[in-house]
Amino acid sequence: MPPSLKVFLTAVAIIDDLGAIVVIALFYTEELSGTMLAAATVGAALLFVLNRSRVSAVGPYVVVGLVV
Repeated sequence: MPPSLKVFLTAVAIIDDLGAIVVIALFYTEELSGTMLAAATVGAALLFVLNRSRVSAVGPYVVVGLVV
């Protein structure tokens, strides 16, 4: 199996899982917490910045991931 196909199938599986989580969050809760949603968005943005800054140490990613 070519490596590009493995990467594609993994990406499809991850996107599918994220879509399921969004559906559950939107349709099976009575109300969303704006504070928690904002904190998760900030954490995701921080992970994006770390990645774009080419930070290769695992520690910052683990800390932000645990907070999120």
